[in-house]
Amino acid sequence: GRTPDGARIVRGEQERRDGTGSPEGLSGDAIAPGARIVAGADTLEALTHARPYRERLSLGEALSRLQILGQYTLDMAVVHTLTDALTEFMPSLETGSEEA
Repeated sequence: GRTPDGARIVRGEQERRDGTGSPEGLSGDAIAPGARIVAGADTLEALTHARPYRERLSLGEALSRLQILGQYTLDMAVVHTLTDALTEFMPSLETGSEEA
C-alpha cells in the first residue's frame, strides 16, 4: 500500500540529497519534499544549539554552514528559503551585527 505523507516525511527526514542518509539511502527528488524541509529546519536547529562536542553557532554562522550543506546534503531551495525568511525578519543577519 501507499505510505501516508506524514510517515514519508518522518521516515525521510534523515535522508540526504547526495544519498548518504538513512534509512534507505534515498537521494534528490526521491526524498519527499516535506522531509527535505524538515531536514533543513532540523539542521538549523541543531547548529544553533550546543552539543557535547561543540559550542552553538550564531544564527548567522549556522546559515553560512547551511549554504555549504546545501551544495551536498540538503535541498538548496530549502536552504535559500530559510535564509531569505530569516534575513527578512532579522535584518541584522545581513550586516553580521547579530547578537550571540
